[in-house]
Amino acid sequence: MTSAEAPARGDRWFRAIGYGLLAEIATIITIILVAKLYRYVFVRGLTDSAYAAFDQRVGEIVGIVGGTLYTFLLAQRLMRHVSTRQIAHGVVVAVIKVFLVVI
Repeated sequence: MTSAEAPARGDRWFRAIGYGLLAEIATIITIILVAKLYRYVFVRGLTDSAYAAFDQRVGEIVGIVGGTLYTFLLAQRLMRHVSTRQIAHGVVVAVIKVFLVVI
């Protein structure tokens, strides 16, 4: 090697963990955003119990669909930066996401 630069590493483990965290945070923000838009923009004047029922349903639906979508998109984004062990990195993103959901 004649270059003074260090060779680029193909492993991005911390980035994989970060993308897993980001997938969970994005899912939570999406759930909150949908619930607040429903309450303050689209449907006003319902009872608190009606809003609570809607919030619970949104959490179930958006949590599953949004969580899966965000995990897929962020794992796909990670693959652009990873040259080795792509499947292992993708699994780390998903495992971190699932771990945060279980907590």
